[in-house]
Amino acid sequence: MTDKKYLMIVDHEVFSTSRPSYEPPAMKLITDLILKGIHIELEEVLDCGTREFHRTGERVFDGIILYLSSKSDLLWNEETMNLKIKKTPSSKVIDLRGKQLKDCISKLKGALKPASNSINVLKQELIKSVELGSNLRAEMIFKVLSTTDIFDKKEAIHSLSNVSKSNPLLMRFVLFLDSHPNEEQIILPSKDVIQNIKIKKKLVGLALMNSSISVDKFNLIIKENDDEMMGLRSLFLSSKSIFSANTFLSINKGKDIMSPDELSAFIRAYWAEDSQLLEHWSSIDKMNINAWEMLTRLHWNQNLKAECFRLSTIGLKYHPNDPNLLRRKAHGKREEGKHDEAIEIELMLLDTTNLSKLDTLIYLCRSLHAIKEWGHLLYYASLGLEINVENNELQAKKLIASEQQPTSESICPLQIVSEEIIAQPENTIPSNPQTPKEESKLQK
Repeated sequence: MTDKKYLMIVDHEVFSTSRPSYEPPAMKLITDLILKGIHIELEEVLDCGTREFHRTGERVFDGIILYLSSKSDLLWNEETMNLKIKKTPSSKVIDLRGKQLKDCISKLKGALKPASNSINVLKQELIKSVELGSNLRAEMIFKVLSTTDIFDKKEAIHSLSNVSKSNPLLMRFVLFLDSHPNEEQIILPSKDVIQNIKIKKKLVGLALMNSSISVDKFNLIIKENDDEMMGLRSLFLSSKSIFSANTFLSINKGKDIMSPDELSAFIRAYWAEDSQLLEHWSSIDKMNINAWEMLTRLHWNQNLKAECFRLSTIGLKYHPNDPNLLRRKAHGKREEGKHDEAIEIELMLLDTTNLSKLDTLIYLCRSLHAIKEWGHLLYYASLGLEINVENNELQAKKLIASEQQPTSESICPLQIVSEEIIAQPENTIPSNPQTPKEESKLQK
């Protein structure tokens, strides 16, 4: 039997912006239905009247539950609420005005399933809504899920902090949380405006729960403003999650929660040369390619080639198609004298990425020269010279290859023999990838 979905029409108070954690009677009904495995979504009755279904869009439901105050009896009916466009031909409308919860449950008897069913589906809908920037829908789903103890609100907030469009929602979601034991003692920077204090104290309280510092230590760092960046660095290194790190940086700079791109830009501006901080960043934000890109580049620039190779290999576990990490892995293979493996990587990069084709041909020719593959060296050096006829390195290698390779032999391009297929990466190119000039500079 397929899972059925129900829409509950509720009064404005359920979505009160001034009291997001307020629990009117409707919330108890939602809790009971969710725990019985019934998929529930909500719409405000006023929005139904204007045909503006902000939270459910064009979705239709297997059933509609009317849970309105007694004052709504004369104001709303199926027609004035435009329910026809939210129904399938077989949908039932259950009017609970003035009725008991058991009346609703008895009518939904056939839909009962384990609570995990409906909760898991709603979690996926929550993530999708945040990714799409559908804030009203995301907040509605978060509110529905928050009615049960099965849903871990703190874990959800941490997970959603990695989604680029989650910033304004996180500021709302924290209001559903219980207070940190020492929340009132938290000191915020004076640059914070008064209306944000409650929200930001909750954010800091949640961040402190995923860090290695206490409220007293946090307050001490805030008070000692002699070296603000050192204080922020200390807070960042104390964080055990990227949510905590981002919260500490954002709050202390007087900002709302930064997006992943904004956070990356902040770190690039202030700590691009800080190996310890970059390594910690990559450990708490493994899916952020910028963390790995900056960390490996720093080690290469510092001539720590073995460490750069090691870190690139780790980063590729999380970003297997990233061209910059693949290039740095190839550098490591060349350093180790494993030119066959380096050639495999460069062939992939030659065909599948937008890195400099000239640079890739130069690296490819270096490995071919090292293993004395004269025919293929001649072929790829010639390709490179078609791009830049004045490249001295390729001119020299072509000359050497011409002297070693009989002109009568026909040379075909190398084929990738590895079974691993590297696809064109999607959204994994760093916001400031290495230019051909930078990459060439590393190798010289």
